[in-house]
Amino acid sequence: MENGGQQVAMVLIVIMSFWLASDGVEAGVSCAAVRSSLAPCVGFLLGLKEHPPARCCRGVRSLYAMTKSSRQDRITACSCITSLAASVPSQLKASSGAALPKSCGVRLSYQITPSTNCNRIP
Repeated sequence: MENGGQQVAMVLIVIMSFWLASDGVEAGVSCAAVRSSLAPCVGFLLGLKEHPPARCCRGVRSLYAMTKSSRQDRITACSCITSLAASVPSQLKASSGAALPKSCGVRLSYQITPSTNCNRIP
């Protein structure tokens, strides 16, 4: 199940791109930070849980805060998320990914999907 857990974490990262593309983070966001922030969301993103757990939402809000002030950090986070999502597309539940930011109280002005051109994020 370790490989399954890693794939789930990747899926979560992809979904988080939706939220990160909104309003920036401090410079230097890494894919490791994105994965770490979204890892608790895997069960929700795979459709195994009806609601995101509190730890997931803390990670989503943290990631949003990290990308709030830097367009480059939003682009980096988006790229990490879309890359991870592309690696496990059949396992992701699209509706859960789309609902994650709002479910965690994060409001974005646009969505990030696996096909999002991250370079166009404001």
